[in-house]
Amino acid sequence: MVRLKDEENGGLIYPNDFIRAAERFGIVSKIDRWVISHTMRQLYEQPSLWESIDQVALNVSALSVRQVDFAEFIVQELKRYQLAGHKFCFEITETEALNNFADARRFMSVLHEHGCSIALDDFGTGFSSFAYLMDLPFDLIKIDGMFIKDMHINKIHHGMVDSIVKLAKMLNKPVVAEFVENQKIVDALQLLGVEWGQGYFFHKPEKL
Repeated sequence: MVRLKDEENGGLIYPNDFIRAAERFGIVSKIDRWVISHTMRQLYEQPSLWESIDQVALNVSALSVRQVDFAEFIVQELKRYQLAGHKFCFEITETEALNNFADARRFMSVLHEHGCSIALDDFGTGFSSFAYLMDLPFDLIKIDGMFIKDMHINKIHHGMVDSIVKLAKMLNKPVVAEFVENQKIVDALQLLGVEWGQGYFFHKPEKL
């Protein structure tokens, strides 16, 4: 998870406090490119770490997906650092994929050609647009954490997760649940057939 150094106070600024500002001023793509390039460089410089990793997931912003050369930039960085594309999964939000269908489809297709995987992030926020999903070449679904974090006590959110999981199975796509923070949520997800979980219950962010 990317952090911004606070040069005045010496602390860290978290994504919620700077990503939206970066999006508003149209510079978030610079952050995306920095994260991708630096992540790949660190993995190139640590071969043993690279060999031990099954997959690296990286979020990309809506602005970046819309840029014609962004997918090519990722491909160039893969070649530059001699890294295999199949170990990278790039996450774009479901809303972005559906609102900018042509750009998202092209972005996915270019990365697929080089072995990368694509995840639809924050899945469920565009619930009314499921019909379009069959035309997008994505690989897995990440259910929005707002439905996960209280699904063990919120019947409506439990029902939403159940519906998304059933849809994913019909599309033959694996599912990742975000914001998994306790055993009760894990139990509820397992009963619904969710394959993967992401959250502090499993592991907290740490340096490479």
